[in-house]
Amino acid sequence: MLRLRSILKSKLLLALLLSGSFMCGGAVLSCETATIESGDGANVCLDQFPSILDATCYLEKENKTQAQLDWGTKDCREPRAIREEIKDANKAMALAVTLSPNSPQIAFSMDAYKTWKDFNDAYALDRCKELAISKRVDLSQYPCVLVGRQTNRRNLMRSSFSQQEITDFLKAIDQSIKIASHGNNFEKQTTIPDDPVESKLGGVDVSAGLGPNGSCQSASIRSSDGSLICLDNFPMIVERKCRESGYAIRAYRGIGNLGSGYQVQDCDGTTFLEDINKVSKRIVLFASETPQGIFYSFAVDGAWDSRPITERLAEERCRQYLSEKYVDQREHPCNLIGKSSASNPRVLLSDKQAVEIKNLLSKLHEEIVNPKTIGAADLNDQLHQELLNQLTEEREEIAAQRRSAEEERQRLEREYERALEEIEKEKLRIAEQERQIQESLNESDAYVDDRKRVALLIGNSHYRTLPKLLNPSNDVQSMRRALMKASFDVSVYENLDLRGMQDTLRAFGELLDEETVGLFYFAGHGMQFEGKNYLVPVDENIIKPYELQTAALDLSLVTNTLKYASNDLNIVILDACRNNTLAASRGGDRGFAAVSAAEGIFIAFSTAPGQAALDGAGENSPYTKYLARAIESSSNVSIEALFKQVRAQVMDETKKQQIPWENSSLLGEFRFK
Repeated sequence: MLRLRSILKSKLLLALLLSGSFMCGGAVLSCETATIESGDGANVCLDQFPSILDATCYLEKENKTQAQLDWGTKDCREPRAIREEIKDANKAMALAVTLSPNSPQIAFSMDAYKTWKDFNDAYALDRCKELAISKRVDLSQYPCVLVGRQTNRRNLMRSSFSQQEITDFLKAIDQSIKIASHGNNFEKQTTIPDDPVESKLGGVDVSAGLGPNGSCQSASIRSSDGSLICLDNFPMIVERKCRESGYAIRAYRGIGNLGSGYQVQDCDGTTFLEDINKVSKRIVLFASETPQGIFYSFAVDGAWDSRPITERLAEERCRQYLSEKYVDQREHPCNLIGKSSASNPRVLLSDKQAVEIKNLLSKLHEEIVNPKTIGAADLNDQLHQELLNQLTEEREEIAAQRRSAEEERQRLEREYERALEEIEKEKLRIAEQERQIQESLNESDAYVDDRKRVALLIGNSHYRTLPKLLNPSNDVQSMRRALMKASFDVSVYENLDLRGMQDTLRAFGELLDEETVGLFYFAGHGMQFEGKNYLVPVDENIIKPYELQTAALDLSLVTNTLKYASNDLNIVILDACRNNTLAASRGGDRGFAAVSAAEGIFIAFSTAPGQAALDGAGENSPYTKYLARAIESSSNVSIEALFKQVRAQVMDETKKQQIPWENSSLLGEFRFK
């Protein structure tokens, strides 16, 4: 592969190009056109490459052929030779080339203003890239390089390449023009060689084998054993006329009135040779050798991005020919003979050996020249009739099978519709049964509680010496709303001192008669000392832990008030022990001590014995938040199940740092709603 200067220095080009020297070492005595001064101080005169200089400037709107040298100038106004343009000494010049395997490209850039030479450098490179892309050149492997650029001296370009490298560039371009010109600068060969001859440029096939006139004008097939077979050697194949009725080439002429010709997607009335010579085309070849003759199918496509389509069209067309002649395709299938390579569309890569390809093409060529005939015409007619009868029987059998299948399909559809109707009826019947069962369950399970419900809620936030709490005031209000929806008469008190807590508890106890359910709720600081639990009032001034006995409300006073009331169901909810580390600093033990509930009392703690409860970062503590929500949304849920639900939610939010706990001695059933 050719790559930039580092690969050029390998001298691979020099070994594979024509022998002889075209350079002028040292100073040039006379250079009619232009001279390139190399990086090593030598000169190369463009006069030594007439094929380059005689190439014609083309206008953007003009059509180009492969034999022309592509080059571009900013001020090209009419077709004229490069030699004439260069001789205009006022021009500023730049030269860029790429040595691609398909066809080396050269791009000049000229301008009447010398001060624009930097622009001409870029223009020459851009033009070279544009030409290379139009010829499907992989610029990552064969990049455009700037060979020379104009200096202030008349008709002199300077280059960073060596004299030998520049000469190799120009030799390759010169040789490419000669090859593309189909022998204009070679002696014509009068005979077709027995074996194809490889002509290479830098190790890559350019002509892809020699044809009658010294090059391969159409396309060649590279066999699996490395030989090249040029289709020019089979003129009766490549000179078939295009037919405008399809997408593949039919180069067969034989039995009956089949005619001959080929079909291409962009058929324009040209021969196969003329159309395949457009190197941007992609080519695929299928063939089948049958007793009736050789069927040969090409597909030529100008759309580069439709390779699978081209191959499929060629194969389908070949199969169609075989079907028309009733050929058994299991014994004589269509075989892929070759398809275009990625680097050169006119080189068809094949997995067949050279002798197989030559024999196939030779037989096809002979059949086109001397069409095969069958001595007994009635034999063909008899075969035709037998195959036609067989085909008719098969068609009738298929039609009968289709009718039977259609009848079976209709029968199954009718059964399916009846089954759907039965399923819908069964669904309605089951739904009605479920509705009746649910109504019966609702009637039997309806919870009726005619007892009066009273609740005392105390929330202490603003403590004298202990840290103030943010949420107890919010907590008692949230509980008030939830309990009122559960039919409780609610009394709410905030920031009570010890005397206030004692008085409100005494008044609450007097409300509890035989037909009453009582609920006591406290949110604030709570501590324990010597196994007893205390609810701390806001006027506390506790210095020593034993002062809790006289400065705080003993929890046993609450439980005894409820225990000795005349009713049989009471609830105590304590969301206390908050910031318990502060309580411990004053000598109190961590959290509340375990408490046994007296008969008929349900006690709920926001956290387990010996643990502290969180005040919470939101408007409520985690415990009261979920408890209030559970009461509001509960429906026919037992008190035990409700508090179990709250425990799971608090543990999930606090990552199990806080585990609510209950102790119950209830004998009857209680539900908030």
